[in-house]
Amino acid sequence: MEGMRIQLCGMLAVEIEGRRREDELPGRQGRLLFCYLVASRARPVARRELLEVLWPDEPPPTAETTLTGVLSRLRRVVAEDILQGREQLRLVLPADSWIDVEVAFRAIHQAESAVASGDWPQAWMSGRAALHVSRREFAAGYDAPWIDERRQALSAVQASALECVGEARARARARRNRDRRRRALRARARRARALPRERLPALDAGARVSWERRSRTRCLRPAPTPAARRARRGSLRRDAGTAQAAARRLAWGAKRMKSATLDEASDGS
Repeated sequence: MEGMRIQLCGMLAVEIEGRRREDELPGRQGRLLFCYLVASRARPVARRELLEVLWPDEPPPTAETTLTGVLSRLRRVVAEDILQGREQLRLVLPADSWIDVEVAFRAIHQAESAVASGDWPQAWMSGRAALHVSRREFAAGYDAPWIDERRQALSAVQASALECVGEARARARARRNRDRRRRALRARARRARALPRERLPALDAGARVSWERRSRTRCLRPAPTPAARRARRGSLRRDAGTAQAAARRLAWGAKRMKSATLDEASDGS
């Protein structure tokens, strides 16, 4: 049998052998039972447990008969060999089946492992896959304690997926910036190596090599950090202030000397 595709988050969707079959599920109770069996397919489920799923408070007197009819109609949709058992039921899907909730949990595990190992492209892809599923509501339109538990688990998946995607995006942006700066520095180095041949043709071979080495070192020197730029600007301001103060002192001294000379000239006359 061809693998099934089942979507439990958001709008319920069931694809069996290439055909959409969710509209054939037996009513609201059949959809709820199907979601529970898919979510619990790793273990057998007792009929008593299914009764509690359909009637959490107190089952009616006809609960067993109603459950038998719902399960019978459900078997006609998914096939007898898929829904196995009578007292202990289990949904046995083909090996290549696709279930969105399981895909989300596998994807977030891969994303977290990729973040730990520094594989940022894989972290971004797996995180996006987990986020695509976990951002939709599990079993939309239904409310039950077991549904709330799975919604909380998917909320944790969504939070972790957002962290993985954000970290991968930040690392990718930093890498692009580093590559851009590296390309710019290489272009400057190429232009610097070309300058002696264009502008300084009279240099001998030894002077040309020395000039190229100094230019390449200067062009490949890393750019100063913002803190270094601020410190440099502060130093320039302090130097300018010191120079202005010295100029004022010199002007004041010259003025004093001039006035003293005028006083002496007037006394001699």
